[in-house]
Amino acid sequence: MMKINIQKNKYLVPLTAIIMLLITVFSGCTKADGTAGQGELKTNLTGREFMYIKSNGLYEHIPDKDEAIMISNDRYKKNPGYSMYDSSSIEAQYSFDGKYIYYLEAMDDYNPRALKAVKRKNETKDINKDEGRDTESETIASNVLDFKVLKNGKILYRTEIELGVYVWDGKDSKKIGDRIELYNLSEDESSMLYLNEVDYSSKGMPDFVDDLADFINIVEGTLYFYDFKNESYKISDNVIAGKFVYSKDFSNLYYVKDEKDTYNIYYIDDITKTYNEKKEPVFVAELGSGVIFMNKKTGGLYYLSENKESSLYDLIIEDDIPDKATGIPIPKISIEDKELMAEEKEVIKDKGLKEYALQRMKMEFKENIKKIINRECFGTLSYYDKNGSKELSTSTLVYGEISNTLNKTVSFTYFDKDKIEKIKLSSLFDDYIYELNENMDYSDESISDNEDAATDTELNLDKLIYEYYKDSGSPLGKYFYVYDADSSQFKLDLEGEHYSGAFAHWDYEKTSDSIVRYFMTDILLKQSQAFDVAAALEDKVYKLEEGGHNIRDVYIDEEGNSIYIVKNDKETEDKIKSISDGSYKYFSSKINKAKDEIYNSAGFELYKADLKDGELGGFELLDSGAGKIYGIYNKKLYYVKGAEGIYSDIDAVLYCDKRKIKSGFRALNIVNDTIYLETGENDHDLYNLYKLNGNDVERIGNDIYEYKILDDGSVAYIDNYNKDTWRGTLELWKDKNNKETVDKNVMNIVGGKKSGYYTVFGTEDNIYMKLR
Repeated sequence: MMKINIQKNKYLVPLTAIIMLLITVFSGCTKADGTAGQGELKTNLTGREFMYIKSNGLYEHIPDKDEAIMISNDRYKKNPGYSMYDSSSIEAQYSFDGKYIYYLEAMDDYNPRALKAVKRKNETKDINKDEGRDTESETIASNVLDFKVLKNGKILYRTEIELGVYVWDGKDSKKIGDRIELYNLSEDESSMLYLNEVDYSSKGMPDFVDDLADFINIVEGTLYFYDFKNESYKISDNVIAGKFVYSKDFSNLYYVKDEKDTYNIYYIDDITKTYNEKKEPVFVAELGSGVIFMNKKTGGLYYLSENKESSLYDLIIEDDIPDKATGIPIPKISIEDKELMAEEKEVIKDKGLKEYALQRMKMEFKENIKKIINRECFGTLSYYDKNGSKELSTSTLVYGEISNTLNKTVSFTYFDKDKIEKIKLSSLFDDYIYELNENMDYSDESISDNEDAATDTELNLDKLIYEYYKDSGSPLGKYFYVYDADSSQFKLDLEGEHYSGAFAHWDYEKTSDSIVRYFMTDILLKQSQAFDVAAALEDKVYKLEEGGHNIRDVYIDEEGNSIYIVKNDKETEDKIKSISDGSYKYFSSKINKAKDEIYNSAGFELYKADLKDGELGGFELLDSGAGKIYGIYNKKLYYVKGAEGIYSDIDAVLYCDKRKIKSGFRALNIVNDTIYLETGENDHDLYNLYKLNGNDVERIGNDIYEYKILDDGSVAYIDNYNKDTWRGTLELWKDKNNKETVDKNVMNIVGGKKSGYYTVFGTEDNIYMKLR
C-alpha cells in the first residue's frame, strides 16, 4: 500500500478546516488600514500575543501586561451541535503591522456573521467593566462564512450567500467568483487555485470510505487560477474535487478530469506563467477510479489506475453463485401459508419458498461482497515525471487513512498472481449464514430463551430464513408477512412510526451490509501467502519479498540511506498462517479468537536495512514489540510500542531510538521545529502535553483541553476544563517551573489545537495511504 498525501475520497475539504489550520501570525509593512504597502517590512507583533474567547467577548493577551484586553464584547456560546471535529472558535487574525485585529462576529443560532476590524488597544482596560463599551469596530463585510489575512496584507473572505469569494484591499472588496466551495493558496499566497460552478452527481465512482453504495456523489467543477492581479484564468471544466494536487509554488499541477465518464489525469507545468505564455495541459494517463499522490520533493506523480482486464473480485473470488434464481420457480404462497409460518416461526417447506428465499439471500450476499471488494483501491501503480510514465507494479492494493505521522514513505501491497488460491463464493456464503445466525434476534421464544451468550446459537436454517424475511418491508415480505392486529409491530406501524413507508419495515435491512464489511479482512487473510510489500523512491522500487504479507509499516530515511520496517514476529506469523490454512468457519468462535489474538497482539519487530547504490541490503533487528513508525526527526527515529492492535496506536508507548519516552501515546505534533507529545489514557477530550528534545521530556501541563504554541516556545493552554459549562482556566507555560494563570472561565484559544484522539481535518498534508 502506498502512504500518500491525498484527499481520502472526501472530495470536498471543509473550507473552515483549511482556514483554521492555516491561522498564522504574519508580519509586514502596512497602511493605516492594515494592508501591506511598499518598503521595508515592519511589525510591532512579537509572536507571543494570542487571542481567546470567553462568553462575554473576544480577548487578547499581550506579553508583559497584567490584564487581558477585550477586543469585542460579542456574546459567545457553545454551538449545541458542537463536536471535537468542529471548532467553536471564531476566526481572528492580526494585520501585518499588528495595529488591527480582524475577526468574525460570534455565531448566534447559525445566523450569518460580519467580518470586522478593530484597532488594537495601546493600554490595558479593566476587563470587569466592559458592558456597553464601544469597541470602535468597523464592518468590512456582512454574511461572512470564513476569512484569511494574506501575506500581502489583503483579506480573502467567503460569504454565506452563493459562497462568493472576495479580496479586500483595505478600502474596497473585489469579487473573485461565486459558488467557490474549495480554494488553495500558493505557499507565498500570491496566487490561488479554486473550484467553482460545482456540480454534484452520482456517476459510478466506487466509494472507498465508509459506505457500501455502488455509487457516490461526485463533486465536479471548473478549476481556475488567479494571481490577485489579472482576471481569473480557466484551467479546465469537469475537474474532480479532491483529485488535483500541486507543488507549494504551483510549479507542478496535476488534475483529474471527467471526460464522458472516463477519468483522465492531466499535468500543467508552472501555471503561474500562464498570463505570459499559453499553458497546454499534458495528458498523463487514464485513472478510472484510482488515486493520485504527488511527490512534493520532485514534482513527480504516483497514480493507481484501474485494471480493467482483471478486477480484484475476479482475482481472488471463484464466483459459483448465479446472478439470478435460474431454474427456481416463483413460489405461490397463500394467506393460510403465511399464517402457518407466523405461527411456527419458520419457512414453509413444501411450496418452494425455502429454495427461492435461499437463492435470493445468496444473490444479496454476492452483490454486497462485490461492493466491499470493489471499494478497495486496487490497480496498476505508476510514476510520472516530465520524461513520461513508468509502471511500478500491477495488481497493487492500497488503503487510505488520516494520520499525523511523520512517515510519508510511499509503500504498497501487491499480489503474486501465481500464489493466489481463489475462494469459492459459495464457501463464503456458508460462513455468512453462520454469522447472520449470530446476528438474529429470533422472535421464536424457544430460541431466544435458551440462547447462551457464551456459545454460538445453533443454526436452524428454516427459522433463520423466516426471521430474516418475515417483515413487510423485506425483499420477500409479500411471501412471508401477514397482518396481525395484535402484534406489537403492527401497532407501531399504526402509530405512524413506519406508516409513511406503507408498513415497509424490515428489521434486518442493514444487517447483511454490516456483516459483509468485515469479510475483506478474512478474505485477505486467506490470501496472505500471495502478498508482498514494496517501497518506492520516485521510479525505483524496493521489493520486500521475504515475509512481505507480514509487514505492517515501512519507512525510508533518504538522508541516512536506510529503510525501516515493522513486521510480525514468528508467533504472530504462525497465527496468520494457521488462519490462512484453516478449513473451519471464518466466524466460528475458534477463528474469532485467533483473529482477536492477532489484532490485539504486540508481536511486531522493528528492522533496519541499508540502501546502497539503489540496492536493498540485509535487515537487522532493532527492537521487539514495535508498532507504527512515526519517522526520523533530527536524526532520531520515533515509533510506538504496545499498541492495542495493528490498526491503532492510541495508548501505546512512544520510543525514540530504542528508549522509552512516554506511555499513553495520543499524538505527535511539530511546531516551530520542536516536537510536542500528547498523552492520555482515559478522557478522550483531555490530554497531557510534553515538549520533546531527543530523549528528554519536559512536561508542560496535565488534563489540557486546548493549546497553542507561541513563537518563543511558550505555550498557552486551557486546563481545569468543565464539560458542563464549556469553560476552563487559561494558563501560560514559559519553561520548567514557570507558569502563570492568564484568565478563568475561558472557552477557547483562537487557533488552538484540541485532542489528537480526534482525527485531524482531512487536509492534504494529513492524509496518507497505509499498508492494506
